[in-house]
Amino acid sequence: MKHIRKDIAPSSPYADRRCPITGRTIQSGDTIIVCPDTDTAYLEHAFREHLGKTGECPACRKAATIPAPVGAKPPPARTEPARRPGYWGPAWIAALAGGVSLLTICMVLSVLFGTGVLAPGVRPTATSISTGSIKPETSPPRTPEVVITRETVVVVVTETPRPMPTPRPTQPPTPTQLPTLTQPPSVPEPTILSRSAWGAASAGGGMIPHTPSRIVLTHEGGVECCDEDPRNRIRGNQNVHQNTVGWPDIAFHYIVTPDGDIYEGRNDGYQSSSSYARINPGYDLDGTIVIGLLGNYDRQIPRRVMIQATEDLMAWLCQEYGISSNQIYYLRDVAPDDVSGGATTSPGSNMPESQQFRNAVADILDHR
Repeated sequence: MKHIRKDIAPSSPYADRRCPITGRTIQSGDTIIVCPDTDTAYLEHAFREHLGKTGECPACRKAATIPAPVGAKPPPARTEPARRPGYWGPAWIAALAGGVSLLTICMVLSVLFGTGVLAPGVRPTATSISTGSIKPETSPPRTPEVVITRETVVVVVTETPRPMPTPRPTQPPTPTQLPTLTQPPSVPEPTILSRSAWGAASAGGGMIPHTPSRIVLTHEGGVECCDEDPRNRIRGNQNVHQNTVGWPDIAFHYIVTPDGDIYEGRNDGYQSSSSYARINPGYDLDGTIVIGLLGNYDRQIPRRVMIQATEDLMAWLCQEYGISSNQIYYLRDVAPDDVSGGATTSPGSNMPESQQFRNAVADILDHR
């Protein structure tokens, strides 16, 4: 599917959205790629890198094509450097091709070196060597002139030896300050689909900012998931949380589906909302990032792909906010009393123990 490339102007509807791949806010002057199916916007360089790895759009999960970057040019054609003329040039090759014996050439060179005429740094000006006579360049005679004749071979040297120039002392090169390279995160950010991908309503007012310091995992509860489009379920959760309970936004900061897709929920720079905090005084929402699993894991068995996606998300969040893997909890660990008066099992009795997540995340962080 062909995706759309756009340059962002201040009035663009895509300005101030968040790139699902990098998490950075799209600003005026950025170049983006837009998925025509979901209207999801990505920073161009991040989308091209993701496309090179997976070959598909993270929003619509289809094979994607994008226009080439503006100004892309083919690499310049290679050209062979011009050959520098030298003493062992075509003249000697012509001499050999003309039938002059190797013994004759050696005798000529021996005489030239023996008389000191031919020395390092001296270039002869003879224009040709052949089995006939050789005519030097037309120029005033210079001394010394050496003429060696053997049979029909004549070599004329018409340039006086010049002393080698004294090399100038060179200053040591000034060290060049190398640019500081920005190292990529050791734990890569998983693909997180933006709020626009599931059609989120705008968050209301009254949310409380906080600094994340721990992670709590819970599940949606209710009926099993998902015979329907999971995005419909996420919108349904937000509708209940906003319009029935009266919270400013969906309670989950991140939502993970049974197929391992991760969706962005409430901005994780703000506290969650929870009825469990009212009946469990020890459940402090300040600093807590809440990850919600779609489905009821008292009734259904969690898939391995969902477990893996949750571990990858937790490891990345721990790296981003400096959270220890020991600060990962189940809701039942921190808020054991259920709102109905019993004991909560969230995120479900069929889930592995919370220590498995702590161990898995610690292993990911240790092998960065």
